[in-house]
Amino acid sequence: MLSKNSFVLCSIIITHHKRIDLLRQQLSAYAEWLREDKFYEFIVVDNSDLEERDQNLLKNDFPWVSFIFLTKNLGPSQSRNFGIQACNGELIQFIDDDDLITFEKLEFQTRYLSNHPEVDVIVGGTLKVKWSSDMLPVLDESAIRFPKFEYVKECNELLDVDGFFQIGAALFRKDALIKIGGFDENLFMIEDVNLYIRLFSLGSRIQVIRDSPFGLFWRVHANATSLSHSNQKVFLEGCLVNFMYCINHQLLKSEKDYREVFTGIYNIGKSLYGTKSRMFPKLVDTLAKLNSSQRKNLLPEDARFSLLIGFELLFNLAYRYRKIKNLRLLTKNEP
Repeated sequence: MLSKNSFVLCSIIITHHKRIDLLRQQLSAYAEWLREDKFYEFIVVDNSDLEERDQNLLKNDFPWVSFIFLTKNLGPSQSRNFGIQACNGELIQFIDDDDLITFEKLEFQTRYLSNHPEVDVIVGGTLKVKWSSDMLPVLDESAIRFPKFEYVKECNELLDVDGFFQIGAALFRKDALIKIGGFDENLFMIEDVNLYIRLFSLGSRIQVIRDSPFGLFWRVHANATSLSHSNQKVFLEGCLVNFMYCINHQLLKSEKDYREVFTGIYNIGKSLYGTKSRMFPKLVDTLAKLNSSQRKNLLPEDARFSLLIGFELLFNLAYRYRKIKNLRLLTKNEP
């Protein structure tokens, strides 16, 4: 743990929730980074309500880490905000307890931001892998590719990148995060995309560096234990919040912006129907404001039926069709 008089250039904030073996595995890997000439600090925000015995074991085994132990799960957004408030670094690296970053990635991105004061966020590469404590990383089939642009100029570039803007692949200026108030604590999912959008909205420069040393190992769980798999409704509502933010803050500038946002809202509407989502009426109202020309140019072809029957009935029919289709598949697979 750093003394109060130590200079910190970069703070690594790790959020943890009931995966203590993975947390220990990650911290053990980072222990090899410790050098007297590197100004890094490590902060772990624990959401697990750990017993005092487990807390003491962590503090004894990793004395160079600052631990923040919470009494209940407050979610990734609020946990990271605790880390932002507690950290001393000018730059911030976020990482989940089940992922891993490389020293080369952090060193390169730290140096880049130090030499480019006009850049607020730098984003490097991500590798989707499967691994555990007793197996080496295995590359996942679905690769995450670099986008074609060098820095974010339109909001659609943050929405249509197939997972590129992982929070752990980036390095942030603390001042930029403070300016937007950190993470939106109302979001338990897609809070990372929301953070990028809000940074972009207030003028932060988000730079993509292709030649950055490879950086983030994003763990793919074989049993699909991530929040986005276990609670699809909350995931979709988080996506909808981000789309609505782009509309409400007048971020839609190009035709691609409009198409990406309104097509996204329409597809979410088809999936949210029947879930009793509190956001569904607002979604329908937003789409209903589109005129016939906009529906033709911005939405999928099947959305044109909304001109005859309205969006809510259209989503109702799509919902019933899915139920019938799923029932047929179940019947077909019965022995």
